[in-house]
Amino acid sequence: MPKAKRGLLQLAILWISLLPFAATAQRTDNTSFRLGIGTFLSRDRGWNYEEPVELFAAFVRRTGSVDVEVGASASKSFVSFGYPAVFPREAIPYRDGFRGHLGVRVPAGTRSPVSALVGAELVHNRTEREPRTSTAAGMAGVGLNFGPARRGTLDLRYVGFARRLGSSRGILPLTLAWRL
Repeated sequence: MPKAKRGLLQLAILWISLLPFAATAQRTDNTSFRLGIGTFLSRDRGWNYEEPVELFAAFVRRTGSVDVEVGASASKSFVSFGYPAVFPREAIPYRDGFRGHLGVRVPAGTRSPVSALVGAELVHNRTEREPRTSTAAGMAGVGLNFGPARRGTLDLRYVGFARRLGSSRGILPLTLAWRL
């Protein structure tokens, strides 16, 4: 048997024999996956609700008494708008888009029924007839944790945009999620 194949075989045997020890040492009970659905208000001159639905997923890592979340959201509004015939028309509010976020939940969702949420988001606008733009955003909110082992969460967050998307300066999402 050539040395290269013998070395790969030895490496494979070593990997298979040490894998159970490595898996035990890396306890995955601190990592979870959260799926959710929600809705939001957009902030313009006032607060607008235009039948939006938001779907999101996040990886959550508990570090001590804090949860660190990395996730993404997609939002879609199901209302149809009548555009004014006058020119120039006003920009319409943020309705459809994608968001990526990095946030912290203090204390961890499994430790307390109420948590504070802070973080940053990257928001991309996909609203029809609006320029496709992206902006950074800050996020702050509160989470209510419930259910067996506090697997459920109801989050109310404010996401303030660094620059307007359409006529919107921010959104106020309300989401219901379950930790898997």
